[in-house]
Amino acid sequence: MPFAQRAVTPIRLSRQKVDEEHKFDFDVTSNNTLVGVLLQLSSLVHHADTIFEDLTQECHNVIYRTQRIKNRIGEVTTKVEKLNAKAVRVREYFLL
Repeated sequence: MPFAQRAVTPIRLSRQKVDEEHKFDFDVTSNNTLVGVLLQLSSLVHHADTIFEDLTQECHNVIYRTQRIKNRIGEVTTKVEKLNAKAVRVREYFLL
């Protein structure tokens, strides 16, 4: 079972106490429920924002590491191009 990292709140939308005078007024209940839904959407948007911030940071890290590897490959390529295989003297006992 995956570990829950974020929780969307509030959980129980229509379980809020209503005044005795508005006990059977369904407008009050529906308004309270709508307020709870808006709070849930707000919580969800906040979690989505943090997820995308984390994703953006990971992408920046990948770009930085890729650029470092590209620079290192470029350095190795220039060193290899400078090598001259004909100028290097090979010992005889290395030949087969």
